[in-house]
Amino acid sequence: MVKIEAEICGVAKELRATNSLDALILECTDLFAFSRPLQEVTGIPMYDINSLVEYVNYSVCRKDY
Repeated sequence: MVKIEAEICGVAKELRATNSLDALILECTDLFAFSRPLQEVTGIPMYDINSLVEYVNYSVCRKDY
């Protein structure tokens, strides 16, 4: 897993260095496990299916205060 993480982070870092990016969308459901390391090396937000579900849940199921 460490080798995969290093390769994915290396590609993301190179992508960030050669493009003007505001965020990355991780479309593969396997990549969400690397969201934090990717965000650390690129310095930009990561969005994946889990963050989408959490956002929708927060929007629909509001808490009473």
